[in-house]
Amino acid sequence: MAFDGVGASGTFKTVNHDGNVFSRDYEEARGDVSGVIDNLLVIRLQGRSLSPLAPVSGNIYAWTGTSWVPTDVSVLVSGLLPHNLLSITHPDTTPATPVPHDIITATTGVPPTWARFPVGTKPGQSLSVSDTLSLEWRDPNIVAPLIITSGTNINLPNCNLRVVVVKPSGSPTILNLPAVPELGQEVIVKDGKGDANINYIEVMPPSGTTIDSFSKIRMGVNYQSFSFMWNGTEWNII
Repeated sequence: MAFDGVGASGTFKTVNHDGNVFSRDYEEARGDVSGVIDNLLVIRLQGRSLSPLAPVSGNIYAWTGTSWVPTDVSVLVSGLLPHNLLSITHPDTTPATPVPHDIITATTGVPPTWARFPVGTKPGQSLSVSDTLSLEWRDPNIVAPLIITSGTNINLPNCNLRVVVVKPSGSPTILNLPAVPELGQEVIVKDGKGDANINYIEVMPPSGTTIDSFSKIRMGVNYQSFSFMWNGTEWNII
C-alpha cells in the first residue's frame, strides 16, 4: 500500500484527476469557507461575499448589492437602504408623522430614500416646480416679482414673469425675453425706480422674432410698464 505522507494539520485529503493521472493531495477548504478543517472560516453565503467586518450587538446581515455586511437595524428602519414601494407595513422614512393629504417624494441622498412632503399651508395653492426645479406649494395667481438691482444685459428665465428694475446705481438695462417661450407666456416689465427717462430699459425679443413687428421696445418714461405675451409666432404688447 502506498503511503501518501502527512499533510498539514487540519487539511483535507483529496483525490484529483487530471487526464489519466490520479493524485492524492492535502488541501484547505474551498467554496464558501476557507482555512483548515479545525479552523474553518465562512467567507461567502451561497457564493456571495461576506464582509469581514465584526458585527456589534443588534446587527443583522444586509445585502448591499455586492456583499453581506453587518447592519444596524435602525438603518433599515430609517430608510437609508433603498426599497421599491411604501406600504402600511413599511416604517415611515422620516421621524415626522404624516397628516392627511401629505404626499411622498424621493430624496437626492445616496442611496435615495422616500420622504414626507407636507401639504400646502394656504387654500388655493397648487403643486408647482420652482426655479431650482424642486417641488413647492404656491398660489398660481401670484407671480413673485423678479427684482433687477444690477446688471446691464440680462437673460430672463423661461416662465411667467413680473420684472421690476430698481438699480440703486442707475444705468441702462437690456432685458432679453425667453428664447423658447410657451404659448400664452407673459412677461411684465416695470421701471420701479422711476428713472427710465435717463436710464432707459430696452426689451429685446429672441433672434428671428419680433415684438409687434418691432425689433425691440425701449422704455423711456419714468415708472412706465409694459406687458408682453408670446402668441406662438412673436411677442405682443398687451
